[in-house]
Amino acid sequence: MAKVSIDAEALARLERKAAELDAFMASSKSFVAYRLRPDPSQQTAGHVDFVSDSLRDIFGVDTLYDFASWFAGIHPDDVERVMTRNAHCAQTGEPFSEIMRIWHPGKEEWRHIHAISNATLDDEGVPQHFCGVMTDVTELQQAQAQRESLATQLQQAQRMESLGTLASGIAHDFNNVLMGISGNAAVALTELEGSPTDHPAREALESVEAQVRSGAALTRQLLGYARRDAVEERVVDLRDVVEATVSTYARTRTNIQVSVNTPDAPLYVKLDPHAFEQVLLNLCVNAGDAMGDQGLLQVRLGHTTVPTPSGEAVHARLEVEDNGSGIEPELLSRIFEPFFTTKPRGRGTGLGLAMAYRIVRNFGGVLSVSSIVGTGTTFVAEIPTTSDTPKLATSASRPTIASTGTILLVDDEPAILQVVSRILAGRGFTVLQASSGDAAIAALDDGVSVDVAVVDMTMPGETGVEVVERLRAVRPNLPAILTSGFGRSTDLREVESLTAARFLAKPFSPDELFDQLGELDAKHSRSRDPQAF
Repeated sequence: MAKVSIDAEALARLERKAAELDAFMASSKSFVAYRLRPDPSQQTAGHVDFVSDSLRDIFGVDTLYDFASWFAGIHPDDVERVMTRNAHCAQTGEPFSEIMRIWHPGKEEWRHIHAISNATLDDEGVPQHFCGVMTDVTELQQAQAQRESLATQLQQAQRMESLGTLASGIAHDFNNVLMGISGNAAVALTELEGSPTDHPAREALESVEAQVRSGAALTRQLLGYARRDAVEERVVDLRDVVEATVSTYARTRTNIQVSVNTPDAPLYVKLDPHAFEQVLLNLCVNAGDAMGDQGLLQVRLGHTTVPTPSGEAVHARLEVEDNGSGIEPELLSRIFEPFFTTKPRGRGTGLGLAMAYRIVRNFGGVLSVSSIVGTGTTFVAEIPTTSDTPKLATSASRPTIASTGTILLVDDEPAILQVVSRILAGRGFTVLQASSGDAAIAALDDGVSVDVAVVDMTMPGETGVEVVERLRAVRPNLPAILTSGFGRSTDLREVESLTAARFLAKPFSPDELFDQLGELDAKHSRSRDPQAF
C-alpha cells in the first residue's frame, strides 16, 4: 500500500478555513446559504447538500434538508412561477433569481424572499450543483411599494393641479357670462316694478335669476376645486357640523337607514363649516346613489393619531360607509378627478368628489376611499384638530346708502360695463365707463369728481389692484370695490392689502353691489365731501 504524506501546515490551513466558514454560517441571520443537487425530472425534487441554520429564522421551518418543503409555504400566486423557473434552470443550468412570498408560521405573515443561485456544470454542460443564497427583502419590497405609491400620488396631484388651473379659467369666463345674464335680468325686473304680479315676463325673469344662481353654484364648485374660492375658517365643534348635516340629508332619504355616531367630548377643528358641509353632503349623496332604494349609511366621527416629523398629532376622523354597489378597482384611482363620474349621463357633474378632495386638503387633511364591489364603499376624511375653542359671533347693523355720487366703472368686458352701468344708473348714480387702466386714468385726468371706483381684478396687462394704485396716485384715498370672476381666495388677499377697498365676487346681484357701496360710505363718509353719495 502506498504511503500518503499529509502536509501538516496545509491541513491546519484547511481546518482554519472550515472553522471560519462554520462561524460565518452560524452568524448569518439575514440570509440563507445553500447547495443543491437538482433533479431535472421533477420541479420540486432535489437533494440538499448543505443549508445554513438561518433557514429556520427566515423560513420559520425545521425541515432544513427536505427541499420539497421549501415550496410548501410559497404564496399561491407565486408558486407556479417559481416552480416553473426552478425546473427550467435545473434543465438548462441558467442562473436562478426570483422574489417570492413565503408564509412565516412564527411571524404569521407573508415575507418576501429573494432566492439567487448559480449552477456548476459538468464537462457536457449538465447542471451538477446549484449554490446560492436567499435573503428576506420584505422591508425593501415595502419601501419600493411605498415609493411607487408616492410617485403615483405625485402624478395624480400634478394632473389634478393642471385640471384645477383649467377649471378656474373656465369658471372665471363663465362667471363673467353669468354676470351679464343676471344683471340684465335684474334690470328688467326693476323695470317691471309697478306692473301686475302676474306679468308674463316676471316669472320668466325670475327663472333666469334662479338658473344663474344654479350656474354660480357650479362655478363655486369649480373654484373650490381649483383653490381659487376663499374659505372662512373658524374653530368649530365638528360634532355639531356632522350631526346637523347628516340630519338634513336623512330627511331627504327616508327610504334608507342613516346612522351617525359622534364622540361624547367636543372635537374642535379649524375650517369653513359651510365648505365641510358640502364635503359631507357630497359623500352622503354619493353613498345614497350607490345604494338605490334601500341600504344602510353609517357616518362615524372620532379621532386618530397620525405621525408627524415632530412626533404625533391628533386628527379628527370621519368615516362615511355605505353597503351599496361598490366601485370597480380600476376606477378608484380616478375617483377624485374633476369631471369624472361613475353615474349615468345627466346624473352628476363629476365635480363633487374632486371638490371634496381639494377642500379637505385645504384644511390640512386627507380624503381617501376603499371599496369592495358588491359590498360597499367607505370614504375617510382626517383633519387636524386644534386646542383653540370657538368664538362667540357678534352681530352688526347693516349700512345704508344714498343714491347720489359718481362711480368710475373699470372692466374689459363690454357686456359687464353695460349692465353694471344700468344697475347703478337705475339707482341714481352717475357712471363713468373705462375698459382699461389707461382709460380710467384718463377719466380722472379730465378733472371729473369720482366718489368710488369699481374695478375688475383681471384685465389684460395689469391687475385691478395695480389699477387702483395708479388711480390713487392721481386721486389719493379713492375708495374702491374690486370685482372678480375668479372667486375670493387669491384676489381677496390682494384686496385686503389696500385701505378703503372692498371685494365682490362675480356674478353679484344689485343688492350685493349696493351693500358694498354702503359699507364704504359708512366707513369713509367722515373723510369725504359731505355731498358725496
